[in-house]
Parts: sequence; C-alpha cells; structure tokens
Amino acid sequence: MTSAIRRITEANRASWNAIAPVRQGEPAEFFENGGLALEGFERELTGDVRAPVDRC
Repeated sequence: MTSAIRRITEANRASWNAIAPVRQGEPAEFFENGGLALEGFERELTGDVRAPVDRC
C-alpha cells in the first residue's frame, strides 16, 4: 500500500473509531425496510442515495 493510501486509510479508520461509540447499531431489517442511519445534516450533504428497486 502506498504511503498516501495508508495515511488516508488510517485517517478514515480514526474517524470511524471516533464516532463508533455514539452510533447505535440497527438490525438488518431496519435497512431492508428502507431505514436510514444518517443524521439530518448527513442527509442534506449526500442527497438521495437510494437506488431504485425493480420489483417484478
């Protein structure tokens, strides 16, 4: 792994480790039923990230 990728990966890991204690886990069914675990400000930043579902 290059040093740049290693630095980015470590920064990402540190960020996830920082928020992990304050984020509650959700069961898979929550997400299967369309649930989102994003905070309001995160939803504003990302916009609609849901993929269309083709239900035959």
